[in-house]
Amino acid sequence: MKQKPVLNDTQKLEFDLEEATSLIHMAIHRAGIEQPKFEDIGLIVGVLAMNDEIEVVVKFHDGLRQFTRRELGGSYVEEHIPE
Repeated sequence: MKQKPVLNDTQKLEFDLEEATSLIHMAIHRAGIEQPKFEDIGLIVGVLAMNDEIEVVVKFHDGLRQFTRRELGGSYVEEHIPE
């Protein structure tokens, strides 16, 4: 299955609030992992505004991580979760 990048426009350097909030509840994992394990999958659970930059908060099995748009960029892909 072809992996779908989390972000389509990788030229933009920063999130705007609307874009960041539209990602909430999206399951993601690092690009290049064909069969991600449970611990590889994270869920975008929040948005954080710090130092004039908006970041998304991702809950992984072992804890929370925050990502700027540049960090999330092409490094993570959307995980398809069957309904």
